Amino acid sequence: MPRNKYPEETVKLILDTAARLFTEKGFEKTSLQDIMNETKLSKGAIYHHFVSKEDIFIKICENTSRRTELLLSKVRDDKSLNGRDKLKKIYAEALSNTVNNEIVPMQPYMISNHKFLAAQVESLLHEVAPDYIQPILEQGIADGTLYGIEHPRQTAEMLSLLSSLWLNPLLLPSSDEEIIARGKVVMSILNHIGADFTAEELICPYLSYNRMLQK
Repeated sequence: MPRNKYPEETVKLILDTAARLFTEKGFEKTSLQDIMNETKLSKGAIYHHFVSKEDIFIKICENTSRRTELLLSKVRDDKSLNGRDKLKKIYAEALSNTVNNEIVPMQPYMISNHKFLAAQVESLLHEVAPDYIQPILEQGIADGTLYGIEHPRQTAEMLSLLSSLWLNPLLLPSSDEEIIARGKVVMSILNHIGADFTAEELICPYLSYNRMLQK
């Protein structure tokens, strides 16, 4: 069998095809044979790059996470914004990304799989909170636009967990009324430290996400 001269293109083909099939059919209903049929690749060619269908899914999620991190780092490193404005903007970017994320149709599988859920919590505590939220809180404290924050690291962890898990209707299926109530709690915490969020900025995106999930 001739050596593949373009392995990167093969990997991209597999990932793009699998992502489309997972979105259209769901992870559980998509078989490796489906991916083979669509890509016109043999089982051996696919297994040369991935050990399983789950391994393909993990790589899709990793690629999506990297794109999200690029969005968040761009806000964090924007020298034209103060701490308060960065916090508001990073929420807007994250919420927009959640609603429009290409892996939304695949997320039920992620949530039902404890390994993926544990990885999400670990990412929030060890990457999102310290790498993106904490530096913004510390800048806000330094420039005076955020206040009342005695423990920026722990505050960053709390905000990350509340926003990504507690408010997430995929993790905690909720009525619109429940989302509004939780959103008001989180909004009051953010506003208490000077972030000045409105319901349109914080709660409405979660409501949109919830309605998308219910379709």
